[in-house]
Amino acid sequence: MYVDIQSNRLELDDDLRQHTLHRLHGAMDWASDDVKTIYVRFSKIDRFDRCHTTRCLIQISLSNKPVVVTEDSESDVNAAVDKAVDRIARVMVRKFGRFREADSHWFEHQGTKVKPTRLAKVNLKMMPS
Repeated sequence: MYVDIQSNRLELDDDLRQHTLHRLHGAMDWASDDVKTIYVRFSKIDRFDRCHTTRCLIQISLSNKPVVVTEDSESDVNAAVDKAVDRIARVMVRKFGRFREADSHWFEHQGTKVKPTRLAKVNLKMMPS
């Protein structure tokens, strides 16, 4: 799994990079066989009231499945990362749930009781920061 992190008008320090990698690997570890590339883009949004908001956009390229994209904006960059990772993890579970149903029907038609291992249940509890 390749992770590409870039920022626009925002300082990308090692703490932010490590926090992002930690959250992504924790949330996407169960799908690591299907995830090819994860792109993370940070940008600073200047609002009319002079408050700065940070936008975190995450795009995941999957093998043989459509691209998954989500974004979130918060005043705190770590909160934006946490919310965006949680959101994309939920989207991935829904997407793989649809494939899980199709795969389980295929296995039933083949006359076997074995379920694919990559389709195990996913625990989406918040990881400690």
